[in-house]
Amino acid sequence: MKSIGGEFELDPVALASSATLPLGLRADARQQWLRSGRGAIRYAAATSRPTGTWLLPSYLCESVKQPFDELGCPVQFYRINDDARIDVAHLQAQITRYQPVGLLFINYFGMPLLPDEQQAIDDARKYGCFIIEDATHGSVLEGDDAPAGRLGDAVVSSLRKYLPVPDGALLRIKNPSSLGSNASLAPDLAAEAFGRQRTLAKLLRWEFLHGAGGPPEAEGLFMTMFSQAEKLLDASGVPYPASPWSAPVLAAQDLTAARAQRRLNFAALAEAWQHSDLARWATPLYTTLPAGASPFAFPVLVSPPLRDDLRRALVREQLYCPVLWPLPEAIDTNEFASSYHLSARIMCLPLDQRYTSEDMQDVARRFGQTARQLGPL
Repeated sequence: MKSIGGEFELDPVALASSATLPLGLRADARQQWLRSGRGAIRYAAATSRPTGTWLLPSYLCESVKQPFDELGCPVQFYRINDDARIDVAHLQAQITRYQPVGLLFINYFGMPLLPDEQQAIDDARKYGCFIIEDATHGSVLEGDDAPAGRLGDAVVSSLRKYLPVPDGALLRIKNPSSLGSNASLAPDLAAEAFGRQRTLAKLLRWEFLHGAGGPPEAEGLFMTMFSQAEKLLDASGVPYPASPWSAPVLAAQDLTAARAQRRLNFAALAEAWQHSDLARWATPLYTTLPAGASPFAFPVLVSPPLRDDLRRALVREQLYCPVLWPLPEAIDTNEFASSYHLSARIMCLPLDQRYTSEDMQDVARRFGQTARQLGPL
């Protein structure tokens, strides 16, 4: 049975590549390569405004909030509805109430904002807000028509979630003169160990999937190694440049082809849902793709009693479906009930460029078969 999903494996041939980054991806005054998305967010926040309240979306992971906590920045939240869209009226009210110095928004699953969301974000600039666009789910680098990355004063793209690189996040800055000099890219032992651990885990997973193989239980070892790497990153606390191992791997990637395959795979899964009874167990969050979008995953909504049981059962079928995200404790359960509702139901089916449309048919088959085996709704 083919393993589908999970962290990208790393082909040792790509690691040894002599390819160089194209000019548009090289570091310069307008963009920096850092080790992680959270490091890029911290770098942007630290250098843009030294003090003041930041507004963050209520549907986010702890690692997005963490940089602001480390900097001592007070944060407030604006509501994300259970369709992963901004509650525009609530955002506008929060801007008026808190007069924030900065605002962060997320292009969830690689999907661009709707026009009214874009307008609300742009209106925040009237209050002097510095805008960070979290585009870590893609739709930034994949072509000149990529729909994300157009609104933020700073744009963050976390490539380790999208490509087989060990680490790396691109921070693009619209106006370099808007940044101060409060942050530095300093050496850090924990961040260095993070890069080495992830490189080793990815190489081992490549050997497991494409080389000598091994028992399915070996996936547990790789998951443990990746989890340990994340703990090292949590301990780092400072922005740190991307490792030297990621540049040759990135240079060898065909981003246009990656987007094309992801879009084909999204369409295959959407069609599978349309022409089957899979909607009995899960409802797709999106059924169509905007022009130029490069989807991060195929997110579906599953009722909370079933979601976690189904996810564990799919692991036994070697189908790895992440959930996004357990929310930080700072998110009020009453004020932001819609975000908790979304967090409790979301499940992401893998559709990345490692796989074909035929693989997506297998994903749908495994999902439906496993859901049926768990019993009636």
